[in-house]
Amino acid sequence: MLASSKVKQLQKQLVEVWVANFLLKKRIENYERAFGDIFAAIENKGKMPKYQDFVARKHRDEWPDLWQAIDRATTVFNHKKED
Repeated sequence: MLASSKVKQLQKQLVEVWVANFLLKKRIENYERAFGDIFAAIENKGKMPKYQDFVARKHRDEWPDLWQAIDRATTVFNHKKED
C-alpha cells in the first residue's frame, strides 16, 4: 500500500515537472520570437536606409538605456541563432 502511494506521488510530481517544462519552453519561444521581431525591425532599413540610420543614431543618443537593452536582447538572439 505504501509503495503504491509513493508511486502515485512520484507520478504526480513527474506530471507537474513536465507541465512546468512545457510552459517554460513556450515562454522561451515567445521571447525568441519577440527578440527576432526586434532584430528584424532594426535591420529593415526600408526605402530610405540613410534616413533610417540617421534616425537610429539620433534615437540611440536620446535614449541610451533603451538601446543598451535592445542591443543586449539582439546579442542574445544572435547568439541563440548560432547555437
